[in-house]
Amino acid sequence: MQGDGEVLFLGGVGEVAVTLGHDGLSFLPLHPELGSSCLSSIGLLPKLENKIKFSDVYAVELLDEGPVCGPWNTRIVVQGKKNSEMHRFAVHVITRSRKHPSQLVPCEYLFGHKDPETCKSLVEHLSACINNEQDRPKNLMVFVHPLCGKGRGCKNWEMVAPLFDRANVNTKVIITKRAGHAYDTLASISDKELKKFDGVVAVGGDGLFNEILNGLLNSRNKTSYPPTPEGFGYFGSTEKCQGYKNDGLNNSTPTSEAVNVMLPVGSNKSDDHEPLLSTGQSVGLDISSLNPNTESSTGGQ
Repeated sequence: MQGDGEVLFLGGVGEVAVTLGHDGLSFLPLHPELGSSCLSSIGLLPKLENKIKFSDVYAVELLDEGPVCGPWNTRIVVQGKKNSEMHRFAVHVITRSRKHPSQLVPCEYLFGHKDPETCKSLVEHLSACINNEQDRPKNLMVFVHPLCGKGRGCKNWEMVAPLFDRANVNTKVIITKRAGHAYDTLASISDKELKKFDGVVAVGGDGLFNEILNGLLNSRNKTSYPPTPEGFGYFGSTEKCQGYKNDGLNNSTPTSEAVNVMLPVGSNKSDDHEPLLSTGQSVGLDISSLNPNTESSTGGQ
């Protein structure tokens, strides 16, 4: 149907010309003067877009024959019958909230047509398009902290679990029993078993997320830690690093001994070996000038 338009009835909008493209479904209202929200279906959407991207669709559902709400306060006849009963299908998408644009919320586009085969054909086509998209998860491991959100952890998961079921995503749900439960589970699971899942979901706060992240990485990341600054030889002992004088204004001034400690061993190397710490040419800074107690070199000598 790509490139060809099909006239359908969209809940809350009325008749629309629907076109399927390679990356989504677009529609154009045939009676824009009647366009207005009703309290069902599309009226609850954050914002009505004229295009639905396949990447935003998580499920397409064929429904039984039933009502499709048109623009409010209209009594128009659509496709040979009133817009109360027709064959329907729903496109479930994730979009941004109208009040809080930073939040993603689920919503539904409800389409109707007098011919059941047209609805069935569109559902099969849309399902094939979204299933052909790569990186869609099929199996997820879910950790639920029951005490998060003032003890609403399990209820929060029960609210979103139907979305995964509708999207045909299998979930292995683990209710944490104690601190470190998620960490121990992921640290002890084999890589072969872990590869069966496409991702890990945390229903909880930053503490649970931290357990999951460390459980995944600590037991599998064998790379040694980077050396400390002392390991480069630029710093001496703790006593030598204390070689700073305070001028009484909370401004520390390094002494000549402290400056010498901070210079790398063998600082008389050429600039090619120490490009960030040049010693081959004076930069006009006298070490003695950093020490306010040092007497002037001019005068009595």
